[in-house]
Amino acid sequence: MNLLRNVAERAKSEHPLKTIIAIEEKPDAVMISTAEIHLTRELGEAIQHAYKGDLDYHYNSGENLLRVNWVH
Repeated sequence: MNLLRNVAERAKSEHPLKTIIAIEEKPDAVMISTAEIHLTRELGEAIQHAYKGDLDYHYNSGENLLRVNWVH
């Protein structure tokens, strides 16, 4: 979580709209909502680079929505 918060803070310092809106932690998952789809991609890439695992992107252009799913 610290990695993701650091990536988000760095991105926000360069682009104010790149911000985390909410973090919902569950026993077996974490859901992070962002205000900007590029930040979503950056968070996914950061966790993939640091911890490997499987990373999937699901983009819905009609809603300007990006879902990133990472599994270790």
